[in-house]
Amino acid sequence: MADGKMDLSNLNEIEDEEKLHKMINDTSDFDERKKIRGRLKELREKRSVEFEKRRKAAEEARENAIKERQRLANEEKERKLKEYKEKAQQPRIESNYVEDSIRKRQKEADEQKAKKLASYSSPSTTDKKVSEETVSRSSKSETTTDGKKRTTTVTTTTTRIKGENNTVTKQTKQITQVGGVGGTGYKMTKVQSPDDVLEKITNKLEEHSLPGTHGRATVRTEHWNCRKGTTVKDEKTKMWTAKLNDGQDGAAGAAGGPVVQRSASTIKQVMLEWCKSMTKDYEHVDIRNFSNSWNDGMAFCALIHHFYPRTFDFKRLNPKARRANFTLAFTVAEKEADIAPLLDVDDMVRMKNPDWKCVFTYVQSFYRRFRNWDEESEKKKREEAEKKKEEKKKQEEKKVEETDKKEENEQ
Repeated sequence: MADGKMDLSNLNEIEDEEKLHKMINDTSDFDERKKIRGRLKELREKRSVEFEKRRKAAEEARENAIKERQRLANEEKERKLKEYKEKAQQPRIESNYVEDSIRKRQKEADEQKAKKLASYSSPSTTDKKVSEETVSRSSKSETTTDGKKRTTTVTTTTTRIKGENNTVTKQTKQITQVGGVGGTGYKMTKVQSPDDVLEKITNKLEEHSLPGTHGRATVRTEHWNCRKGTTVKDEKTKMWTAKLNDGQDGAAGAAGGPVVQRSASTIKQVMLEWCKSMTKDYEHVDIRNFSNSWNDGMAFCALIHHFYPRTFDFKRLNPKARRANFTLAFTVAEKEADIAPLLDVDDMVRMKNPDWKCVFTYVQSFYRRFRNWDEESEKKKREEAEKKKEEKKKQEEKKVEETDKKEENEQ
């Protein structure tokens, strides 16, 4: 800066908005401020164009992925239909195989009985009594109303000992049922009714939503009725209202007194006080609202660090590294607490005063997740999850070893 004038020769090469804002604050010359603001406007328009390009590219990639999944699903559907048609064209092959297997087992049983009878009537036997055995067998095949083939075989064995009046009659009934086309069996699975699903959804909404909020849940179902050959559609709707927390309002409702519904401004203030209490001991964090108090990412980092202090070192964070702070907070929240990243890092970096509604909506996810936080319980859950993961890994390794041994034995 010479003679009170700022050197703006390399103004068009500056890409950092923070630096440009500082230059505006450092000069009082109207023309210089005008040029710097013009450069800021160019940068914002440029980044806006780049953001729109990335958005369109992401949308195109998403549409292509959907089309590819649809194509693969259609191919799988055609393959299954072709396979079913081929089986339907040869229904008697499987049925004959089953009947031949039944006849073979019956023949083997008859041969074993004949051998036993021969041993009983042989001269070497110590029992001098002679017995006679008569075997009769009847078989009946029928097709049920649901397309299954049922074969009923009745075997009657009559044994009479010569010289005695006793006669022993034994009757055995064997039923073999083959279901579906071409002897293929099908397993029926019981599906939850729409009413049960709707009840679970509304219970979750009432339990995890902020006090005073309400809404309507709708469940739409569609299933194929194989008997009628039609697609049956159904829709169930139910209204829900969030449950009150354990406190003054909850105590009034439990005692039978009037239940006080909180207004939107009250809920906003409750959320703000909760965020303040969670981040009161953190440096560079002063939460006064849901807009510019969150514009450097430090408040988000402090909020998630309060519950997961071992994930990163908060003292090493720099309030000026806004993009890094937003990225770190959103990533840790999604990985450790399963909180969806509802805010976009580029949008947060671009705006000095973020939209308070967007920030408030995202912070609600933290409140629902951590309002009943129990560190010991969370620690046990993590340990149990890691233990299950380790056991599953050992089981998979054991299966692989057994498969390898089996293949070696077969070779």
